[in-house]
Amino acid sequence: MKKQTLIKILQNGGATLTNKGIQKNYKKGYQVSFQDLHIININNINEILEKVNTALNNANKCDFVGIWVGSGLVYIDYSKRFLDLQNAIDYGTAKKQISIFDWSTKKCIFLAEV
Repeated sequence: MKKQTLIKILQNGGATLTNKGIQKNYKKGYQVSFQDLHIININNINEILEKVNTALNNANKCDFVGIWVGSGLVYIDYSKRFLDLQNAIDYGTAKKQISIFDWSTKKCIFLAEV
């Protein structure tokens, strides 16, 4: 991934990337993290770029790399997409996740509330 692409992603609050670095935006389904990788200060662009590119290089064909921005921090993780809500909830709970992402509403579903 190039630095300018990463900067745009961070300005937009994040993205879900295929293992090839292509941004995805689904109309339905649920994105569930299964491995948290890094939490980095948003001002450390070069470190973020290095960690994202390493994550992309190590991602499997069916895995996604997530980049999310919150409170001045950038979160990088691996995730999977599910079409069935209950399967997503079960997987997220097993992986000790706080929330899953609902593609149809573009909002998080907090697992403690389900």
